[in-house]
Amino acid sequence: MSAPSAIVSQRCNCGRNKEHLHYSSNHDFFVKLGLVLLLSAQAISFVQGAVKGATTLYFSYDTMAQYETVTSKMAALTAPYEYLKWLAMALELITLVLAVVAVASLHSIKDRSTHDAAIVGTIATFIIGMTVKWYYFRATDAALARLPSMVDARTMETARQVEEQFRVAYGFWGTAGPDAANILCSLFGLGLFIGALFTSQHFTVWQPSSADVSRLPPPAPEPARPIIELPTVMSATKFCRFCGARIARDSKFCEECGKGLG
Repeated sequence: MSAPSAIVSQRCNCGRNKEHLHYSSNHDFFVKLGLVLLLSAQAISFVQGAVKGATTLYFSYDTMAQYETVTSKMAALTAPYEYLKWLAMALELITLVLAVVAVASLHSIKDRSTHDAAIVGTIATFIIGMTVKWYYFRATDAALARLPSMVDARTMETARQVEEQFRVAYGFWGTAGPDAANILCSLFGLGLFIGALFTSQHFTVWQPSSADVSRLPPPAPEPARPIIELPTVMSATKFCRFCGARIARDSKFCEECGKGLG
């Protein structure tokens, strides 16, 4: 961890009264906008999937039977690589969580190491996730190359026509536009977090000035603890018949005059 570029004791423009830190304006901008872009990429994917899942078309029984034949063959060919898709999705989720942690720890002094680690982790998990996704698409494309040898040409053509009608029904979300926007948002988000990594060494520790401290409300007094009085246990007493002194009831001799009381 590098030393802070400055320790400033004055009123901070962010309004915080406790000791905290600020990075350079570039660093703050990179981290916050990077998170926005990563979230935007996920939002585009979500909307695209929602549109496709909600689009309904009606075909003849024969057409749907041929289409389902092709899709079942495709599922069988890509099944050995299905775990890669779920791994890529898990890495995307971890990337988003780390990006959120990086933004949440921007002003915390004690979480400075966490902030740096979150930035590095965001970059690492993003790159690993993209590599896994690339390998998944490469492996499934190679597997699907065997599809024409498993299905006759007429069935393949029917399935292609069905897919084309679905793409038309999707409108914009069936074009290459959303995929391109997703990739651009993701790559720009990655670039911003890389920029944040190289600008995290310059920061300023802010301390409240004496004027700010004097304006702080005094600490609330601790509530007084109730005093519990224990009842005094008085032993039974009696008086000496010779001198009148108070003595214990079971005494055989007076402690004052020494006479026997039997």
